Amino acid sequence: MRSYFHILKIVLHGPAMVRIMVATILSFSFSIFVILSTFGLMDGFEKLLRLSLKNATGDLILSSRRGHFEFNDSLRERLKKSGVVGLTPILQTEAFALFQGSSRGVIVKGIYPLTFSQTTEFKVQLKRDEVSIGKKLADYLKVKTGDQLYLMFGRGLESASALPTVKSFRVAEILNHGIYLKDMRFVYVHFDLLKSILNTSDKINFLYLKSPTGQSPAFEEKLKVNLDPSYKLRPYWSEYSYLLEAIKIEKTTISIILQLIVLVAVFNILAFVMFVMEKKAQDFFLLRTFGLRKKDLILFWFNSLVFIWGISCVLSIAWAKLLDYSLQNLSYFKIPGEIYVLSQLSIELNLTNVLTVFFISLVWILFSAGLGYLRLRRRSILTGLRQEFN
Repeated sequence: MRSYFHILKIVLHGPAMVRIMVATILSFSFSIFVILSTFGLMDGFEKLLRLSLKNATGDLILSSRRGHFEFNDSLRERLKKSGVVGLTPILQTEAFALFQGSSRGVIVKGIYPLTFSQTTEFKVQLKRDEVSIGKKLADYLKVKTGDQLYLMFGRGLESASALPTVKSFRVAEILNHGIYLKDMRFVYVHFDLLKSILNTSDKINFLYLKSPTGQSPAFEEKLKVNLDPSYKLRPYWSEYSYLLEAIKIEKTTISIILQLIVLVAVFNILAFVMFVMEKKAQDFFLLRTFGLRKKDLILFWFNSLVFIWGISCVLSIAWAKLLDYSLQNLSYFKIPGEIYVLSQLSIELNLTNVLTVFFISLVWILFSAGLGYLRLRRRSILTGLRQEFN
């Protein structure tokens, strides 16, 4: 250990060597950070998207291939026996939201607040004459809690019923789903009130289901077996399944492309190794004549480059945490939700991804150490001493 620090002191002698080593560490840590942050952003996007999609939906969505369907005791009992631990009916229609001269097309969901909150774990509290709306819609219409919002419902094309129905509601709360389209279009009213406005029977559009173990393919298949083929069962994320699949493909593609960044950083490390070999070769060979073992010199090179790798890994994690904090707290990093679905990103550092990136970077580092060792090994002590005295 003492010989290691003696050699390190010789290598770092002079401000130029220290600056080059610091630049090498920063370059390598930045390359690792770029890959980590890319993986982290994709994992974070997928996690936030899944959480936001599940928000206000539950684990599974049951609908009918024929459109509206009846929610009767028989269907309820069949679902309960299949293991469903929570369910809530949804009556859905379209309308226009009107407020002080502004209007917006919205999707109105008739819900039972208690069962809806229990099934989806998305708390919605409203009374019969109240309405809850998404945050983006509230910002667009400039609506605040307590204001009177008007909803205009169509009544079909039947003679006198052709005229639209306009109802006034007090805004009970403004909700944040996390998905731009939901926040811009979703409006919640009491199920019984919407049923009376539309003058419909007991038929509904959807049933939101809560399973005992969350959404899982095994439970979904079990439930399909016990249901009539006319029913359609899908997971909460099915609406954006194409986007989730695209993320998986892009992670594989980008991981290969981003290795070029690591390769550039490795060139910097090789340049640092070669520079040290040229500038300090005389000192190394002189130490060899004084009894320094070749084994100690080899260990010095490998330990030093592994040290550079370790410091770079720690710095890359620190930079990733700093970027994640900036994404969460700085408005400059907000993204347009109408384009990217979500309005905010986060970095989710998956342990498997972190270990994979660190391992690949370690392989590159050991490759650099091996080249440095081969370059040193090719020279004999006599050749190094001649260079020393020249």
